[in-house]
Amino acid sequence: MADERDVVVVSIDDYSWNILKKKNFFAFPKGSRKILKYFAFYTGGKITHYAKVKSFKEASKGEVGFGYWLYCFPDANPPFHLVLFERMIKLKNTIKKDNLGRGRGHVQGRIYTTLNKLLKAKTIKDLA
Repeated sequence: MADERDVVVVSIDDYSWNILKKKNFFAFPKGSRKILKYFAFYTGGKITHYAKVKSFKEASKGEVGFGYWLYCFPDANPPFHLVLFERMIKLKNTIKKDNLGRGRGHVQGRIYTTLNKLLKAKTIKDLA
């Protein structure tokens, strides 16, 4: 089905972004979001990259790394989802936040969309 949602866009900070670029993984508390075929990453007010999921598993604090756990979700208890990616793919066009005023037009939490919409989008609202 061409219109099936296969991408989850997640908002991540600089710390998580740097880990992602170095180690090709992203972790989060189990049950807090769906794992789809692709992840796209919103950081610094824009989406510049996405990645195809290679595999995922339940992980402990030690498997995600104690520093990562303490920084990203110190109040959450294991198990966590640890998602490994094939490689990061740079989008042809950067997807920018919408100019909708304070507290609107950007990614808070997650957005579920299609790869087709992700590849064509110019702003966050185009992902809907």
